[in-house]
Amino acid sequence: MAFSDEFLGTGVEIMNRMTWIAAAVAACAASISPSQAFTDADLDRLAAEILESKTAPGVGDAINDLSSELIECSAITMVSAICIGKTPGQDSNAGQPLENISSWTGKLGVILGSGVGLSERALSTRLRVTADDIMRDVSSSCRNLSVLFERIRKSCEALVASPTNRLKQILVARQPSLYGK
Repeated sequence: MAFSDEFLGTGVEIMNRMTWIAAAVAACAASISPSQAFTDADLDRLAAEILESKTAPGVGDAINDLSSELIECSAITMVSAICIGKTPGQDSNAGQPLENISSWTGKLGVILGSGVGLSERALSTRLRVTADDIMRDVSSSCRNLSVLFERIRKSCEALVASPTNRLKQILVARQPSLYGK
């Protein structure tokens, strides 16, 4: 895993700025970030590519699942960014990589959810319920950042690396006879 010096600074610097667990969450975010940030045009193209196949058997449901995972990842990374910002002595920009991931995963999740027929109300409820659940996990005070670190690792790594590959995994799991290897 390679982390940019601009983001992490020196090891001494980062440990002075953040608690060790906040550093771990930030490192996790850096490790799962795409090499370049997604623009809105990139997200629109990716969503269009994914939604093109929504009429194939089971694909609409799989896209809905992908939308749900993207929104969960968005909520996890946003709460993580907020918690890192609450860390005493924290650099005000330390949570920015997590905020960037939260932004594009949330946007893509909403676009895909809307594309398979979910209402804006259903999508906002999905986000609110997920964020509330995450805040309960971290005791609303960000004391349990290790919980977020584990959830990012489990929920976001593969998803952020390649949403289309994650969709393929969902399809294979849902309908192995149609989409299996």
